[in-house]
Amino acid sequence: MSEPTRSTRLRPSGRRAIGAAVVNLIVIAALVAIPLFFEPFRVTQFTQILVVALAVMGLNLLTGFTGQISVGHSAFFGFGAYSVGVIMANTDAPMPVALAAGTAIGALAGAVIGLPSLRIKDTSLAIVTLVFGASFPALVNMFTGLTGGTQGLRVERISPAEDFPFAADQTRYYVVLCAVLVVAACVLLLDRSRTGRELRALGDNEIAAVTFGVNAPRLRIGVFTASAAITALAGGLFAVTNGFISSGTSFVTILGSIEFLTALVIGGRAILIGPLLGAAIAQLLPAQLGQESPELAHLVYGVVLIVILLLAPGGLTGLRPSTWFRSRGPELPPLPTTAPPTKGSTA
Repeated sequence: MSEPTRSTRLRPSGRRAIGAAVVNLIVIAALVAIPLFFEPFRVTQFTQILVVALAVMGLNLLTGFTGQISVGHSAFFGFGAYSVGVIMANTDAPMPVALAAGTAIGALAGAVIGLPSLRIKDTSLAIVTLVFGASFPALVNMFTGLTGGTQGLRVERISPAEDFPFAADQTRYYVVLCAVLVVAACVLLLDRSRTGRELRALGDNEIAAVTFGVNAPRLRIGVFTASAAITALAGGLFAVTNGFISSGTSFVTILGSIEFLTALVIGGRAILIGPLLGAAIAQLLPAQLGQESPELAHLVYGVVLIVILLLAPGGLTGLRPSTWFRSRGPELPPLPTTAPPTKGSTA
């Protein structure tokens, strides 16, 4: 008998990993090429989509890893945006320093708001974050002399150097794209680390995770802080790419939180493609529907979201058409391996 030969074929998990890597590389290449083929208006629109995707990455870090739902990430976005705007308007700090400070302030706010997550979760935590997000515009209006209130605050925009080969709109796009890719790489490293596994275990079954030595309070505060920092960075980048913020800007109101959540639900929990796909649909589809039929725009958009939830509960990146019409019947008890004893049988 010949000796068994070792199979050189890849396992299904290995093939999926290679396929995911190839898809991500194609997406990154497409993102790099976008500003070279579109007019400035479209490039600016794509830049805003990247900003929203970055904010969704921050929310995904909290929801995707630990299962905690936040409806207050618009406030973290606002902390980042206003911190950068106020610092640049009142000091001589360079833009990178202002962005770093805005990110740090957002992280601090996340650590403070994350404290209730040590005792409450699920619906109660969502309500606490909802109140926090809804109150942020009022907080901005309390300090009108500093923030501009409803009149808004003008912020210096990113501009290229004299000999830089790209136009202003392209430069702003590439700066935000670099931030998105760096954050995605950091989240990917976290996902494959021991801390990432502990976070997922905490989200799946907290009691079991704590039993195996997971430090739940430290992880909950840490993930809230990191999530808020990423969203605050998105807010800071919005300020220096848009050039204007006010308490009525949708991204710093509760509507911003709803849009971030909607984009997360649409795109799914994939680290890079999920937020990008969800942000693109959440930004472009309502605007397009509003142009085609303003009266039915909200109705059609709602129907589209319902269809996505029915066909892809895990988001479009987790779409599996083969399971759409597959129904699982009731589980039957296993067949006995031995025949039951009869009345006349002896032991």
